[in-house]
Amino acid sequence: MGKATAPPKKRSVFPLSAMIATVIAIPVGYWAFSNYRRWEAGRKIDAAFAAEMAALNESNNKLSNVYDALQVKTYQVCNKSSDQITVEWVSAAYHDGRTVKVFDSDRCTEWKPLVLAAGDNKTVLMRSSQPGCNWNGDVMYYAMRYVQENEADEKYKIFTVVGPYQNFDRDCYPFQ
Repeated sequence: MGKATAPPKKRSVFPLSAMIATVIAIPVGYWAFSNYRRWEAGRKIDAAFAAEMAALNESNNKLSNVYDALQVKTYQVCNKSSDQITVEWVSAAYHDGRTVKVFDSDRCTEWKPLVLAAGDNKTVLMRSSQPGCNWNGDVMYYAMRYVQENEADEKYKIFTVVGPYQNFDRDCYPFQ
């Protein structure tokens, strides 16, 4: 008798390479999907942080005007005109870190008008034994009345100015 031949092998519907690719693709797909979820969660956190920072920056921009207005500076006056300037009255609001205080030269009997020649610069302050009249020149908001005397024209101009003490060249109020 003759040798029996083996029945022909049936070919699988899926080749071996497809099965290997499927076995590899399932864990790689799971790994990619779980990493995508972590990346998406991080992206949401970053977006929330960026929105919070934008809101804080907007708030800081609005509050910067208040911050600038509340900065205590030294009250200085600069006579940039060719005329003599006489500062007759000064009032200043300032803070000592806890409370806002007000200096008013009209309340002080020892106040002497401040005279500035052309080109003169002076720090405005008051040393006195009278209660409430010691002032070191700190200012954040001011009011002042001064006279500009032009001797050539024999004219006197009286000015009253009020405002926050800020945005002056070299932090010095310029008379012009």
